[in-house]
Amino acid sequence: MKTSTIKKIEPVLVILISLVGFFTLKDVIPSGLYFIMATLVGLYFFPVRIFMNGKGAIKDNQNKVGFLITSITISLLLFLSIVAFYLPESELFRNILIIVSFINLGQFVYYLWDKRTYTFAVLHFCTAIISAVVLYV
Repeated sequence: MKTSTIKKIEPVLVILISLVGFFTLKDVIPSGLYFIMATLVGLYFFPVRIFMNGKGAIKDNQNKVGFLITSITISLLLFLSIVAFYLPESELFRNILIIVSFINLGQFVYYLWDKRTYTFAVLHFCTAIISAVVLYV
């Protein structure tokens, strides 16, 4: 797939995970489906996405570090959301999820106003929906 097509699909994947998470919390679909889907998308964002990017796609080191931090943050939010689904009474994981959600919102603001990279901003906004669903629904 082309890089532009992948950038368009990534927010859709995250929104799909948000919807599946919402319906899992409302007991419409089984929780195993959310576990499998969130794990696959989380594994896509951390190791696969970084290796698929290739060595020549991002030119300078600042953008490489930003891309790496973005991938780690989104993957961490997905995996923490799985833990929050299965351990809803755990305050430790809930607080860690809140901290990572604030980091995610900080990255959203950074990409929206400072870098003007709207594809990453949309991706971080969609990821904020996941943390909202897990924490407050």
